[in-house]
Amino acid sequence: MVESGKKRKVSEQSHGDRQKPPSNIFIAVKMNKQTDIEKALKENPECINYQEEDTLMTPLHWGCANRSLPTAELLFEQVDIQVDPWLKDTWGRYPMDIALTTGNQTLIDMLHKKMFPEDYEHDFDPLDPPKGALFAISSKFGEE
Repeated sequence: MVESGKKRKVSEQSHGDRQKPPSNIFIAVKMNKQTDIEKALKENPECINYQEEDTLMTPLHWGCANRSLPTAELLFEQVDIQVDPWLKDTWGRYPMDIALTTGNQTLIDMLHKKMFPEDYEHDFDPLDPPKGALFAISSKFGEE
């Protein structure tokens, strides 16, 4: 198991100061509001890996809990700061663990591809072979 060596970031809300509202990113992700997520990321790119004080869930955890493929895609598309899929919540779950419980296979596949890109470097799809492969196969069978 590989874990990120990054220091955890928590939302602005702390136990000692309940006056401050939580980061807008959490509100936007929980409500699946893509434009508000984009706005929060534009205002503060670091909020992408914030963890809630009580649950340590990140925006990606919440996106997976909501089965929101658009939210996960939006988080992974960020260029300034990359979303970290290796952060655990209070219960020791990665966002992938939450995605697995939802059964959203498209979301699971996307997370897997982002978490283990080496598995996809030389991925061969038999329904979409590389150019020239069919010619090589047909030439071989044509010789008989």
